[in-house]
Amino acid sequence: MSIEQVAKPIVTLSPARADAWEKELRARLGVVGRLPHTLMVQGWIAAAIAGFVAFVTRFWNLNHPHTVVFDETYYVKGATSLLTQGFEGVWDGDDANDLFLQGDYSALSAIEGDYVVHPPLGKWLMAFGQFLFGENTGVGWRFTTAFLGVLAVMLIVYIAMRLFRSPFLAGFAGLAMALDGMGIALSRTGILDNILAFFTLAGFATLVLDRDDSRAKLAHRTAHGPLHPDGTPKDTWGPRLWSRPWMLATGLLLGMACGVKWSGIYAVAVFGLTAFSWGAGARRIVETKLWFGAGVFREGIPAFISLVPIALLTYIAAWIPWFVNPNGYGRQWAATTGSDKIPLSWAPDAISSLIHYHGSMWEFHNGLSSPHDYQSQAWQWLFQARPVSFFWRGTKELPNECGDSGCVQAITSIGNPAVWWLALLGLAVVIWCAIGKRDWRAWSILAGYAGLWLPWFAYMGRTIFQFYAIAVLPFVVLALTYGLAYFTGALGAPHARRLEWRALEEVEGSVVVVEKEINNHDDPVFSRFSPANEEPEPETEWWCPPKFTRRAYGAIGAVTGLIVIAAVFWMPLWWGSTVSHSFWGLHMWFSSWI
Repeated sequence: MSIEQVAKPIVTLSPARADAWEKELRARLGVVGRLPHTLMVQGWIAAAIAGFVAFVTRFWNLNHPHTVVFDETYYVKGATSLLTQGFEGVWDGDDANDLFLQGDYSALSAIEGDYVVHPPLGKWLMAFGQFLFGENTGVGWRFTTAFLGVLAVMLIVYIAMRLFRSPFLAGFAGLAMALDGMGIALSRTGILDNILAFFTLAGFATLVLDRDDSRAKLAHRTAHGPLHPDGTPKDTWGPRLWSRPWMLATGLLLGMACGVKWSGIYAVAVFGLTAFSWGAGARRIVETKLWFGAGVFREGIPAFISLVPIALLTYIAAWIPWFVNPNGYGRQWAATTGSDKIPLSWAPDAISSLIHYHGSMWEFHNGLSSPHDYQSQAWQWLFQARPVSFFWRGTKELPNECGDSGCVQAITSIGNPAVWWLALLGLAVVIWCAIGKRDWRAWSILAGYAGLWLPWFAYMGRTIFQFYAIAVLPFVVLALTYGLAYFTGALGAPHARRLEWRALEEVEGSVVVVEKEINNHDDPVFSRFSPANEEPEPETEWWCPPKFTRRAYGAIGAVTGLIVIAAVFWMPLWWGSTVSHSFWGLHMWFSSWI
């Protein structure tokens, strides 16, 4: 029977048969849903192990060194000022750091606001750690970054479970991130970048959850709604999907990222475009006739409404303490300047002052070009070509403290070479599979690179640093995991293979499926749906769990071993331990690392 011979009435399936058709659509849409209990338990075990390793590497001797390292001088004292007086005041004098470490805050102005060029949320979160453990202790001002660093490692395990559906691969991803030097050094330093990295990663996690949730709703409403005889939706745009709770969560988290550093706005843009492309693709898979228009109006616009306004409101909320405290920098600008200079004369003075302040920050960020010994360009970051020396105490200050005549303490932001360098091969595989195999998992990893790394190429003339790549570290780990799984045959399929065509036909009062045999293919195919059956076919796992051979276990185990060995070798330079100068020299493989 040809498809042209099939009658074209509108059909509505019975609840039982609609449920079976929904399962078929969920399979073709790649909806993961709830994983089997055994896998979930194994995933939590993997997260717990990776989290424990992350806790040890990030919290061990966290108070060392008991001094402000690198840019801690700005953010730690700023957090203390927020905690003690509600706004960021000026710290006067060359000895402000020494006084701060002694618990003496006499250098802090109680009336003059300090000109800061980053939003306040990250410093407020650091102030919470100081509230718990004290303002002038390293544990206090580094607690937040260390704690979020541990959560980020556990979160990458969860994300990897959603992408690869394998506790083994998820555990590998978690361990790789737990033992990365950039992640360790930034978690043990009181600056903003690790906080930004956590919120962007959390926003990505909820974005993936929104993909599953919205596709599950699309499958349900399509299967239970009116259909054409060929099983396609009657509505040429498909069902409406306005409820996007996980997208609201994404907006909230990315708004918090922007409230830490402005670079979070790139994640808002790229992740929003990713949601649109996933939505349009889903409409195409369920064979919505006007799938692109539906992607714009019934996927893109609802996603935009759920994402952008909540992100903007969250960002503005981060400035509430600045609004309520009259001493914040620039807070009184509109009230003390000429009315002809106020951008919005009709708006409250606080709003006009905030807009002016943001204009000043924008000029600062785009004009920052002061040379720095450790500055680097974005293209160098993935190669770890120019790490940053966060801390150095030389041989004259540490005589014979390591059993050698020349001892040093150093903290470097160098990432684990076994992670970053092998991940370059993984990235090549990800790009190949995204383009050649249209694997949504590969595209999602690339979205992380696009939102958190590529934008820095627009600032080639600006003073930027390698440790900004901490935000892209989770996606580097995912690229490494993806590449290993691909090469070892343990990747698994991203979704079920759809039938070439099908048609619904009325036969003696019931609806049956007429379907053409598919070509032989290794991709999994969900159990074929036949609404004429008395009972729906039993539910099966459409995704076919990844298969692990001895080669797969051996290869992934070998890479894990390299990561562990490299971490043990480099850990003293991530912790700032006292070592001999010759031991430190063994780690300086290139002159650009010194």
